[in-house]
Amino acid sequence: MELKEIFQIIKRKIWLIILVVVIVVGSTTYLSLKQKIKYETSSILTIQANHERTDQYQYNGYYAIQACDFFINTITGWIGNPSLVSKIYEGSGSGSIYSQKIPPQNLVLVATGETKEQSDSILDGMIKLIKDKNAQLNIIDGSMSGFEIISSDFTTIPTKTNVPFNIIVSLIVSLFLSLFLVFFLEYLSPTINNLQRIKNIFKKQPISLRGLKLKKLVRPTSVESEKFRFLRANITSLDQNEKTSIVVAGINEKNITPLISANLALSFARSGKRTILVDANFSNPNIHEYFNRGNEAGFSEFLFDEKNIDKYLQKTDETNLRIMSSGIKLSYASDTIERSDLKEVLREIEKECDVVIINVPALNASSEAFPLFSIIKKILLVVKLGKTNILAVNYINDFVDRKEVEKYIVVI
Repeated sequence: MELKEIFQIIKRKIWLIILVVVIVVGSTTYLSLKQKIKYETSSILTIQANHERTDQYQYNGYYAIQACDFFINTITGWIGNPSLVSKIYEGSGSGSIYSQKIPPQNLVLVATGETKEQSDSILDGMIKLIKDKNAQLNIIDGSMSGFEIISSDFTTIPTKTNVPFNIIVSLIVSLFLSLFLVFFLEYLSPTINNLQRIKNIFKKQPISLRGLKLKKLVRPTSVESEKFRFLRANITSLDQNEKTSIVVAGINEKNITPLISANLALSFARSGKRTILVDANFSNPNIHEYFNRGNEAGFSEFLFDEKNIDKYLQKTDETNLRIMSSGIKLSYASDTIERSDLKEVLREIEKECDVVIINVPALNASSEAFPLFSIIKKILLVVKLGKTNILAVNYINDFVDRKEVEKYIVVI
């Protein structure tokens, strides 16, 4: 996926990013401001091993230090024992306590409470518990050569929530979270939302007409006309003498496709090619309206009267362009088209021109155009980002491939 497409995805979902950021940052700010001041009380425990001094063994001090270090590990285990700590909370109220080992003989205890008295009480209770447990060990051992625990004076400080820090962290987290949601939703989307997905499905580079505000026939000097020249150049065969016949169809798109057909036909005509534009959309014919022509008779009648093509062709204000309107509405258009001699129909049209463009209904909504692919081997598919369904695209792509039709993809 190109960087430009990534920015386009983000732009489409910018509302989601803003919403997530506002919710996360707003909630964090509110909770941070509501957070009460807490108090931390700390004390340093120094562990000393009681042992008999002797001149006969010079390493007594070293092993005493090692023993203190192991005993500190035992104390840390007591602090982490829920059944022991819960007894302290029962008498002092809710709070928390943690320890930090400072080798080889020191242990820092820190208690947190909602008031100074509470944090002092929790810490005092824990130190008494540790000394009691130590005394019990000495009794069990039956000697006085155990450990001595010396606690420092208590130090209590108030702690406030760092609101600016929390806001910065929440802003960073919310940005990452919102971007993850944007691309996750993009992945799960049932519609095509980026050019890369079109490339993956059709295995072709699409032709982009995005940003084209198409509401009518374009003037030859307009910027829009240049886009259709580019589209025409991609479709035109390298052999200038070869006739071009192409079906123009949308997938989940029915409003812009007829205008693309009409303007593409105009582009061919303005390049000097004799062009015939056929409206094969029997359910919603409108090609004739763009050129201010009638629809008394047209393609539906011509299917079974192919030798009288002049009766059904209408001139336009563009010298090289003629149109064939849809004619009367067919109830079962697909069946009617199949009963006609399509090869002869196309042959008679091609005798009159260099380029044939056939406008048909959306392929995922109607099967009217399907019989045409037995004789016409080029199709211009119109895909609208954010609207065209992926399942429909996959189905139409497989169908066109089975018919061995050459595809051109236009993205709007």
